[in-house]
Amino acid sequence: MTFGCFTKTTPVFSLNFNMRSIFTLLARVIPLLVLTVTMAAAELVASPLTPKTNAPAASGRPRIYFAQPVYEFGVVKPGQTIKHEFQLSNRGDAVLEIKEVRPSCGCTTAGNWTRTIPPNGSGAIAIQLDTGHFKGAISKTVTVTSNDPTQPQTILQLRGEIWTPIQMTPAFATFPPLHATSDVVHTKIKLVNQGEAPLEITDVKSSSKSFKAELNATTPGKEFELTVTTVPPLNNGSNHGMITLKTSSSEMPLVMINAFATVLPAVQVVPDRVLLPAGKLASDTQRFVTVTANDSVDLAVSDVKLNSDEVRASVEPGISGKQIRIRLMIPKGFEAGTATNLVLRLKTNHPQFAEFSIPFVGIRTR
Repeated sequence: MTFGCFTKTTPVFSLNFNMRSIFTLLARVIPLLVLTVTMAAAELVASPLTPKTNAPAASGRPRIYFAQPVYEFGVVKPGQTIKHEFQLSNRGDAVLEIKEVRPSCGCTTAGNWTRTIPPNGSGAIAIQLDTGHFKGAISKTVTVTSNDPTQPQTILQLRGEIWTPIQMTPAFATFPPLHATSDVVHTKIKLVNQGEAPLEITDVKSSSKSFKAELNATTPGKEFELTVTTVPPLNNGSNHGMITLKTSSSEMPLVMINAFATVLPAVQVVPDRVLLPAGKLASDTQRFVTVTANDSVDLAVSDVKLNSDEVRASVEPGISGKQIRIRLMIPKGFEAGTATNLVLRLKTNHPQFAEFSIPFVGIRTR
């Protein structure tokens, strides 16, 4: 190329050198970029929706499971010891801890049991039942406490029948609540001879004047029917007696049957104490006292009084002639059991139950 008297020549060597440098650099950088993108993509595929955090993983939970929580031991002789192992497993994903095994009474005891069970693991709880003081059908429970958050307590049950030469159904003579001391009611008990030899029963007696007993042989030597009857005048409240029968059985020469009857008072006030948490009340509180007539008198309540201006009482209608409810409004800050000794007093129209006094009591709560 010519510019006046000068001629300019393009530096071909320099251009070629620069192009080769660029291509060399790209050849080194591009594989690194591809590798970086590939690794990032792989990480996203592995956890496409899970953000990275420093929070610990959620802990698992144990889950207690008993395939057979009820053990039927059938019919056994008196005094025989029942031994059984309840099998359990952990269906959760954390260690199961058996904290306590508590039988319902002293006749049932817990032996060794598996204290900890891993996930998908299994264990056993040994239980023993002494039948020496029982007869007829029995049922006993055992409470198992664990760290299962959804089922912290599980109830196990042992049930069966203690064989006796003479079976009694029911085992006790019980009566529904009576409303007067003059009530005469009956209940029947069936006695069955479970031995091979014919059975004779004689000398039927009652230890209490409140009951009498009569025996009838429905199938001589095999089945009998005992009728127990209340005998007025009964006592107000609880009445108890023991019916005894002599038998020809060498294994069970004496049969003893408890008899129970309760005569409700003509007028009943529930509760007999108004319970409040100890200390000053944190908020306004209300309680109810119910007055019920259990006989034929049409109930009426009057002169409802409290020895404090802080608490208000109002009489509400209930079942006409039979039940009346009293609402008690106790204000915030009131303290039961203080020097005021608060008492609710009321009168009724019943000649034998004319006046009632119901105290307020402060109780400590856990």
